[in-house]
Amino acid sequence: MSGKINPDSLVTLHYRMAVNETERAQVRVSTFESRPATLQLGKGELAPALEICLVGLSEGDREVFQLE
Repeated sequence: MSGKINPDSLVTLHYRMAVNETERAQVRVSTFESRPATLQLGKGELAPALEICLVGLSEGDREVFQLE
């Protein structure tokens, strides 16, 4: 197993989603206070733009993405 995320991977990850409505980001969803989420890519469980960002990452990678 390569550890790389593919377009059809089952991934387990922590994530935080925030909205920048002002100078300060407002957290809307976060898994960091509980268990990580397990999601299937390619099944509509994540926004397509976020799935594109995840593909190619390796196990243990930490990234920050800013999406429209």
